[in-house]
Amino acid sequence: MAPSPKQRSRFALTAAAVIGLLLLSTSSVAAATGPGTDLSFGQDGQSADASSSACAANGDGTSTCKDVDLSIFVGTHSDDVNGKVHARQVCVNLFSYTYVDASGEFVGDPLSESGCRDTLPIKSLRFGAKLTSVTLASTAIAIGQIVCDKTADPITCVAGPTHDVTIAGSWTGVGPITSTNSRSVVDDGTCRVTQAEKSHTRGAAFEGTFDGQILGSDAAQIVIGKTSFVSQCR
Repeated sequence: MAPSPKQRSRFALTAAAVIGLLLLSTSSVAAATGPGTDLSFGQDGQSADASSSACAANGDGTSTCKDVDLSIFVGTHSDDVNGKVHARQVCVNLFSYTYVDASGEFVGDPLSESGCRDTLPIKSLRFGAKLTSVTLASTAIAIGQIVCDKTADPITCVAGPTHDVTIAGSWTGVGPITSTNSRSVVDDGTCRVTQAEKSHTRGAAFEGTFDGQILGSDAAQIVIGKTSFVSQCR
């Protein structure tokens, strides 16, 4: 049975907001941000994501699996560093590993690569009205490794080598549209963290290619709406 070395998260926020969510999972937000630290992030626009996994036998008693996560976004990002930025963005995460069929043990180290392209041409990315469809034309993206030294204290990570991949895909909305309107506040006496989301989401059927190989779809969705994250520490 294939091992499961990675847990895939659904696309909702960009990396900056995900960091905010990670801060909430700690026992003390203050310990993560430091006293007097304020953080804020906002996103407003349309997005779509898809996840695909496939394994193939190597003919020597081992199999190699590749997981591809694709997310796209059109709208505005805003944060403390860059202000408001208009984005037409596509991001790709590739996770691959080889394991022994009989035991499930890994052969070598799993490989994780990721990258984003932030300035897509208008004609290469189209959203249909009312979460009906999304089309991404064939697009080249540079992806690379993040190499971490786990023996260091604290663990240190640096950017590794990069290479270009070509991705394309189309989403077709299926099923009902669900709505989310939420706001949460966490205050530990030192930091106050506020998160809010107002969005509409629809499941989707996805078809795509990654470097010429057909991608299946384990899960896909189309989303329109806005999210925000604010951390204020005393």
